[in-house]
Amino acid sequence: MLLIALRNLFQEKSRLLISVGGVAFAIILMVALFGIYNGAIERDVKFLKESPSDIFVMRKGMTDMYHGVPLVSLTDIERLGQEDGVSKVVPVISLRPGVSDGDTQFSLFVTSFDPTDLSQGPWALTSGTKNITDGEIIIPGSLAKKLGKKLGDTIVFSESAKVWRIAGLVPEASSFGNHYSWITYHAAQDFVEVPGTVSFAYITLFNPSTAAGAAQSLQPKYPQLSLRGKDQLVTEEKKNLGDSFLPILQAILAIAVLIGTAIIGLTIYTATLDKSREVGILKAIGVRNSQLYSIVLTQSMLTTALGLVIGIGLSFGVGWLISNLLDLSFVVTDIALITVVGLAFIMGILASLIPVRRLAFIDPAEVFKS
Repeated sequence: MLLIALRNLFQEKSRLLISVGGVAFAIILMVALFGIYNGAIERDVKFLKESPSDIFVMRKGMTDMYHGVPLVSLTDIERLGQEDGVSKVVPVISLRPGVSDGDTQFSLFVTSFDPTDLSQGPWALTSGTKNITDGEIIIPGSLAKKLGKKLGDTIVFSESAKVWRIAGLVPEASSFGNHYSWITYHAAQDFVEVPGTVSFAYITLFNPSTAAGAAQSLQPKYPQLSLRGKDQLVTEEKKNLGDSFLPILQAILAIAVLIGTAIIGLTIYTATLDKSREVGILKAIGVRNSQLYSIVLTQSMLTTALGLVIGIGLSFGVGWLISNLLDLSFVVTDIALITVVGLAFIMGILASLIPVRRLAFIDPAEVFKS
């Protein structure tokens, strides 16, 4: 049966190429979706993961640092710095200004840092320096490109007339419309509306591995605050983003599977029609329907496997283009690849059902009459 399946499959090479190409397209679409989805989430939490913090301190009720009114008392920060196991507490002021390029407005998430402490500030620089002064700012390289700016140029926040000189460019610092930027803590104090407060704080511990337990033990002492370990906050942020975008991802994946299933199924159905006489002869000599179904299933699986190999190979080329031309992070995990392989073979099995009904109703007597 395998030989019959191979012969039927490769006899019409142009038809096979169209079918394999359709499957490969569906696979590229699926891998690209997973790559962009995972990449966007990883880039969004990069700010949290790369921060010099074991525990994040926020106002009670805040689930992240991007939404709500972030007000943490400096008095509480001083008390936290005296707790057992705490190495350092770093107050941070955050701003949400915008910068414009003509009619286009870009949102910034600006945080403060102490430029004399190299553990603070951006995680990496493509150019420039972290040792900035009060009138300087570090911005994403992608944002500078969109604004047509370079090192030494200036930008102005839409909400104020203050001019900032670009002193550094950061890679992979833009995600979901946020462009992470950094200014000095001293300069950020000019934007504090409630005296004696900051937006949030970083706690570093003498023993970072105890962060989760330390956050839990400190929380009852500070009911007006929300203290969360870095790993916990990263996990929560990933889940929130995943819950927001997963339905869209699932819908597009379903479309990709339907496309691949239709292409394989129609190709094999056409091949089955062309081979109706041969199928009738096989039935006449005693070949059972179940054996004929196995031929169709084998053809479908072989077509799927060829498209899968080609599609996955081309997907990484597409991922490289996405990363370099669109400034999107592209991350394909092992789980994503296993999911794509599983969906591909589900696609192949479903496609084999399309010509099965036709096989069942081929009458050898009718075939010989014709």
